Amino acid sequence: QLEYFRAIVDAGTISGAARNLHMTQPPLSYQIKMLEEELGVKLFVRGAKNTTLTEAGKALYIRAGSLLTMADITKREVIKANEVATIHIGLAPSTVSMMAKQFKASMRPLADKCFVYKIDSDELITEVLLAWNKEKVTDEIKEFLEFLFNQFD
Repeated sequence: QLEYFRAIVDAGTISGAARNLHMTQPPLSYQIKMLEEELGVKLFVRGAKNTTLTEAGKALYIRAGSLLTMADITKREVIKANEVATIHIGLAPSTVSMMAKQFKASMRPLADKCFVYKIDSDELITEVLLAWNKEKVTDEIKEFLEFLFNQFD
């Protein structure tokens, strides 16, 4: 509704905004009516040739850009928080027994996002590591791995 509100202000008329938004005028008018009802104020004075803002409309317009920007930032942060990266760590079977406890302890903060796969063959581990696309390793992952392996020194 805020995007529609801003579009009307920017276009100067509801029909102009509807045209810019590639929609018809009635649903746009309905959305503004719903916004006005929710806020309990009139946002526009509708004239024959243009639409002007009321004082309440001016106050909302000043904040609308910030609100929309904040909503967009929040949406991106929520989506990013849900992203999952895959980290493949290969250990020779001979080293697993001496490192397992420390490894599990260091991974505890990420436990809800971790999947552990055990491969008992040195040849298979080598094959998997050679096939892995190293371009997918970000600086963040490199830092984490450096931290992780420093725990075992």
